[in-house]
Formats: sequence, C-alpha cells, structure tokens
Amino acid sequence: MTGQGGGYQDESHDQTPPFPRPPEPQPWQQYRHAPVDPQAPVNYPEYPPPYPMQPPPGPSYGFPPAPPPGYGGAPYYPGAYDPYQGYQGGYQQTNGLAIASLTTSIAGVVLGIPLAIFCYVGVLIPIVGAVLGGVALGQIRQTNQQGRGLAIAGIAIGATTTALLVILVAVLAAVVHSVSMLR
Repeated sequence: MTGQGGGYQDESHDQTPPFPRPPEPQPWQQYRHAPVDPQAPVNYPEYPPPYPMQPPPGPSYGFPPAPPPGYGGAPYYPGAYDPYQGYQGGYQQTNGLAIASLTTSIAGVVLGIPLAIFCYVGVLIPIVGAVLGGVALGQIRQTNQQGRGLAIAGIAIGATTTALLVILVAVLAAVVHSVSMLR
C-alpha cells in the first residue's frame, strides 16, 4: 500500500537525473560549416566548358570576335552565352542628312510658298532639301546606313516644291509685268 502522494512517482526523491543532459542543439548549430578563408575571392571561379567549343564548319555566324591581345579579364570562350549582354546584331543608325533632307523639304513647302511671294528666298529652302537628299543617298550607299527612303522623299518633295515655286514666281512676275504695262 502506498501512502498519500505515493505511487510510482514519489515526490520525496531528488528531481535531478543521475547525469546531466546535454542541451538541445539549435537548428543553426546542427551542421558545422567549413571555416571561411578571408583570403578567398568573393566571386565564384569561372570553370571552362566540359568540352572545347569550336565554331561550326562554314562561315561563322553569331560567334563573337576574339578578344584583343593583352585582355586581362576572365577567360574568353568563343560562343559563350552572356545573359547580361543585350542583343547587338544588325542595329544601324539612320543617316542624319536624310532626316535633315526630309525636314528641310517639308519646311520648304510650309515656309517656301509664303516667302516666295515676297522674296526669292522661299525657293532656296526646298532646293537645299533636295541637295541634302542627294548627298544623303551617296553616304547611304557607302556606309549601308538606314534612311534611303527618307532621302528619296526629301529629294522628291524638294524638287516638286522647287518646280512649283519657280512656276509660281514666274506667274507672279508675269502678272506684275502685265499689270504695270496696262498703266
């Protein structure tokens, strides 16, 4: 028989186990990491590809040019893909004279007609546009730039406007001359 509070777990015994229990390891303490070398580089090393990369037979399309001599950067492998470099193929700028030709020819239409009535300077504006278009076409043939259509449009608008302004000036001169003869 057991007395009061008796039973299998008697409170009169000491509560400490016969040997101390080790503390529970925290999750970050369970796995020991290798010591960090302060001399080690911060970035990851670049490994060569598992096989030597060679261009396909025939003309090489899409392979970047060889690095310049004395290139001190990372090793260079032909055909390596760089996801941080944007697409650089085939972009060409439009010829500036072609743009100037078209804008000058359009200005000749807008400003040339009113100026041709009062003075002959209005006829010069579309002539300059046509000449700029011709020079732009020559540059485009040599450099393979874009803007051929702009240059042709500048020549066409400038030549047409010049022809119309010359006719307008001739008609106005004839009218002024005939009016002065009637007096």
